[in-house]
Amino acid sequence: MLKNVHRVDAFGHVCTDEEMEVFGRAGAIDANPIRGAEDVLLVERIKEMLLE
Repeated sequence: MLKNVHRVDAFGHVCTDEEMEVFGRAGAIDANPIRGAEDVLLVERIKEMLLE
């Protein structure tokens, strides 16, 4: 179903394949989009806890 997906996150929407490669080599893009999504969820949970 998602076999053709090879770019994710905001960079995936605005960068070309070549730009993604350059940013990736420079360390500007996390190689693990799952971890990035988990981090977002954790930050949201922390914000909720702090605002209670």
